[in-house]
Amino acid sequence: MPQSTKLTRACNLSCSHCLAKGTLMLLTDGSWKPIESVEVGDRLVSWELDAVEGKKYRRYVDTEVIRLIRKRERLIRITTTAGEVKSTPDHEWLVKRQDRHCVVRTRDLRVGDAFLHLCDPVKEDITQDSDYRAGWLSGVSFGDGSWGDYVCKRGPVSTFKVYSKDQELLDRVELYAKSLFGVELSRVHHKRKDTGAELSYSHLTRVHRNDDLTALMDLAETPPMGRSTPFIKGWLAGMFDAEGTRNGLGICQKEQEAIDEVRYCWEKLGFDVRIAQKADDSWWVYMRGGRPEVARFASLCRPALTRKVAITGAVSKTPRAQITAIEPMGHKRDPEVYDVETTSKTFVAGGFLSVDCYQNTARDLGNVKKAHDYDIHAAIRAINAQWDWEEENRGGAAVATAHGGEPLLIKKADLEEIFRINHERFGKAAIQTNGVLVDDDHMAMFKRYNVNVGLSIDGWGRLNDVRKMGNTLRTTLEGTAATLRTLLRLCREHRPPGLIICLTKANAGPGLVPGQNRRKIDELKRFIDWLADHGIRNPRLNPAHIDTEPERSDWELSETDMAAFWAEFVPWSLSRGYQFPAIAETMDGLLGCGQFTCVRTQCDPLHTAAERTIQEDSAIGVCEHLYAAGGIPYQVAEDKKFSEARYEILRGVSHEHGGCLGGVDGRDGDQVCRWWAVCTGHCNGHAIDGDWRNRTRFCRGWAGLYQAVADHLHRTIPNLTTLDQVAHRFDANGLYHSIQQNEPPWDPFRWLRKANTYRPSAWRGEAKNSEFVRTEDAPVGNPCQLKLVDPNDPAHANVAHGNYDDHGDHADAAHQKNPLEHANVPHGNYDDHGDSNG
Repeated sequence: MPQSTKLTRACNLSCSHCLAKGTLMLLTDGSWKPIESVEVGDRLVSWELDAVEGKKYRRYVDTEVIRLIRKRERLIRITTTAGEVKSTPDHEWLVKRQDRHCVVRTRDLRVGDAFLHLCDPVKEDITQDSDYRAGWLSGVSFGDGSWGDYVCKRGPVSTFKVYSKDQELLDRVELYAKSLFGVELSRVHHKRKDTGAELSYSHLTRVHRNDDLTALMDLAETPPMGRSTPFIKGWLAGMFDAEGTRNGLGICQKEQEAIDEVRYCWEKLGFDVRIAQKADDSWWVYMRGGRPEVARFASLCRPALTRKVAITGAVSKTPRAQITAIEPMGHKRDPEVYDVETTSKTFVAGGFLSVDCYQNTARDLGNVKKAHDYDIHAAIRAINAQWDWEEENRGGAAVATAHGGEPLLIKKADLEEIFRINHERFGKAAIQTNGVLVDDDHMAMFKRYNVNVGLSIDGWGRLNDVRKMGNTLRTTLEGTAATLRTLLRLCREHRPPGLIICLTKANAGPGLVPGQNRRKIDELKRFIDWLADHGIRNPRLNPAHIDTEPERSDWELSETDMAAFWAEFVPWSLSRGYQFPAIAETMDGLLGCGQFTCVRTQCDPLHTAAERTIQEDSAIGVCEHLYAAGGIPYQVAEDKKFSEARYEILRGVSHEHGGCLGGVDGRDGDQVCRWWAVCTGHCNGHAIDGDWRNRTRFCRGWAGLYQAVADHLHRTIPNLTTLDQVAHRFDANGLYHSIQQNEPPWDPFRWLRKANTYRPSAWRGEAKNSEFVRTEDAPVGNPCQLKLVDPNDPAHANVAHGNYDDHGDHADAAHQKNPLEHANVPHGNYDDHGDSNG
C-alpha cells in the first residue's frame, strides 16, 4: 500500500534555533554585541526572508528584538573561509547552494555550501577610548565647527561652535567635550533670517580665553596624520558625520588639505578609496567595496549618524564565505546556547546572514506576511516526480500531505495549489496542523478540495502545555483554545478531523493537573471521551520524543512512567470500545497479524516510502526520523540494506549494551527479546544516545504497552496463545517476517478448538466477536469474564438452539423475532453450560 508523501515545512516545535555564547550580533549603529548580552528592544541589522511585493530581490532591513531564548543544547562548529561560527543543529542560515539562495539548517549543511558573509565582527567598543573621542571631536569640529576670537560690544570674546541639524551629533559633541575636558557646552536652536532654515549648535563662549577653550580649539586644528589608530578612526567618523554622504559613502571637500587628510585616514584603515572632481570644483573622496565595506566602516569607526551608514540594498550582492568543515563539538555537558526573536525573523550573527525561530509566529497565535524561503513551482514538480516514482515502484501513488512544523505558515495561494493538484489526482487532499491559524479562507479550501484535516493537540487546558505558543502560559492556553475552536468548527462545518496526541509528562505522567485536584491521566480520559462525543474516535497516541535539553527532561515520559500509563490506559480504552492504533496494532501482532506502522517494522529510513518528504528546497528527502542516523557515521556492506544492518546489530547485541538480546524481562541472554516481532527495537529516530545502532530509548515503556495488551487478552480469553508465550520456540527474525506475511507459525486459537480440548469451550465464539467480550470488572467467580444472565430469563430457557458452530454466540438469542427459539436442536440444561453468555 503506498504511503503518503509529506510536503514538510517548519520544525517539530521542540527544535532549538540557537547559537553559542559569545556569538556577536550586528546592531544598526555598527556595534557588535555578544548574543547573551542582547536585550529586548535592541535594533539589529537584518534582511527579508522573502522579497517584498513589487521587488525582485531580498533586501537588508532593520529589525527589533522582541524575545530572548536561552537553552542547553549540543553545538556544531562550522568553519568557513571568513571564520567560524557555532550553532545548534536546527539553526538556520541563508546559503548559496549551486545557483540559488536557500535557507538551510546547520545539520543539513554541506562542505562547499557558501554562507552570505556581510563583514567580520569587531569585538571592542572603540567609542570608549579617549583617543577615539578626541579624534571624533577633532574631525566633527574640522567639518562643521567654527572657533576663534572676535570683538563685540562687550569687548574681546573667544568662542567654539559646532553646527548641525542632527541632535544626536550635538549630543555626542557635548558628551565628549565634557568627558575629555570637563567642559559644559550650551545648545542653541535658531532660525536663519535669510533662508528660514532651522539650525542648532553647541557652543562655548568666554570673555577671556581659558585653558578648556584653548584645548578645544587646539584639538579642532589637530590633523590626523601620525596619530594613533583610535584617533584616526574617531577623526574619520567625525568628519563623515559632518561632511559625509550616504550614497557612495564618501566625503566632499574643496580644500586640498582636507582631501589629503580624509584619503590618509581611509587608506590607513585599509579601505580602497577613489577621488573624483565634481562640477562645483569640490572633490569627493569615496570608498569602494559596496555594502560589506559600509558595514566594516560603521563597525570600525562608529559614526554618530547611523542613518548615513544604514545597511540597505539587495542581499544577493553580499559576498560568500565557503564552508570548509562541519564538525560536532564534544561536551561533557551541553553548553548554554542563545537565540533572539526579531520582528523580521532574521539577523546577522558572526557576520553571517541567519534566521531565528519562525515558529514563534504560530506560537504567538499570529499569521505571517512573509513565508519561509521555498519555491512552490519546484515543490510541485517534486511532488509530481514522487508520484510518478510511486506509480512505477509501489503500484500506486498517494496523497501528498502538507505537514510540518506548521504548514499553515505556507502562503495561502501556494497551499491551495498543493490542495488543488492532490484533488485533481485523488479527489482529496490532506494537511496536519495545530489548527491555531485556521481561518475562513482555509475552511473554504478544506471544503473545496475535500481536505482530510489532521490536528495536533495533546488535550485541553494544561494537558497541552508542551505545545508552547509564545513565551507565557497565557498565550499557550489561548493557542490551545484556538485549536479546540478549530476542532469544533471542523466537526460542525466540514467533518471530524483526525487527531495526533503526543503523550508527555503534561498529560500522561504521574501527578495532578496543575491547579486541579484531578490526575493527569484521568483528565486525558475525559478529553478522549469528549472527542468521541464529537465523532472523533481512536486518535493516534504517540509518546513524544524530544531531542533538546532541558525540554526532554521537563516533558518526555520516562520508560517507567510510560509503562505505568499503558498498564492503566489499555484496559480502560478497550472497556470503552476504543481501538487506538497503537493498541490495535499490538493486539494484531500478538495474534500473528503484522499490520504495523513503520516504527514497528524493519524499515529502511534511507529509502522508505512511508515518510518521503519534499523539503523546502524541493529536494525529495528521506524519513524525517533519520536525523539520529546522521549523527553517527555508518557504512553498510554492499549486500545489505540499512534496515538489515541495524536489525542484525540489535539481535546480536545484549540489552545491557543497547541491543535486544536478552529481552526486557531478563530471559535467557542467548535469546532475543520476546517482544521482538511486534517491536524490532522500534524507530531509529528514538534510539539511545541518538545512535541508530541502538534500540529505542523508550524500550521498557513500549514493553509496558505490549504486556498490558497481552494481559487483557488473557484475562478475556484464558486459553488464547499469544506471541510472547511462544517467541522462544522460533528464530526471532523468521518469526517477525512470518507475522508480517500474516502466516504465524503457531495457532493462537489452538486451545479453543474442539480437536484440542477435552470439552468444547462454551465461550469460543466470543473470541471471534469482540463486541461481546466482557471487560475486566466482571464479578468474581466468573473466570470466563463473560456477561452472566438470569437463568429464569425465558430467552435462554431449556429450548432448542441448534449447533453452536452454526450460529456463533448465544447473545443473539434475545434479538430473535421469537426469543424462545434459536433453532431446532436441543442443547440440554442451562446449568450444564451456564457461562454461555445469554
